[in-house]
Amino acid sequence: MRNKELDRQRYEKYKPIYDEWIKLYPFTTESLDGEIWKPIPDYEDYHCSNFGRVKRFYKNGNVKILKPALTKDGYLRVALYKNGKQKNFRLNVLVGKLFIPNPLNKPEVNHEDGCKFNNHVSNLIWSTDVENKRHAVRTGLKKSGEDDWHAKLNNEQVIY
Repeated sequence: MRNKELDRQRYEKYKPIYDEWIKLYPFTTESLDGEIWKPIPDYEDYHCSNFGRVKRFYKNGNVKILKPALTKDGYLRVALYKNGKQKNFRLNVLVGKLFIPNPLNKPEVNHEDGCKFNNHVSNLIWSTDVENKRHAVRTGLKKSGEDDWHAKLNNEQVIY
């Protein structure tokens, strides 16, 4: 039950920010200045841009920019369909796989500025789990020490 409550709290934290952000989201199908589009492998009807936007090409000739949804942990995701089956993809991962080389095969795509809504290629970097967690503590996204709810000791007790 504790995990569901934490998930709800995290979602509630990001929901008002998402609601304001989506009002400003560019749903125009025209490319923005400097925007580059690449097809998403295995999903031939979809393209992703270096700005973190995804568009779908319909068989009738229509093109639509997808509205990203908010995950329970505050990331943006899009649902892609293939053969009638839906699969969800986080935008930062899509942009990372399509636009950022990963010669060291690092498994995660981190937001350098800490803003999970900023999926522009210039804000993303491949990282390991440890690098990602250290970055979260350094930028204040994750609490550490006695401020973390898991903490059994306060800072003075640790030093003692």
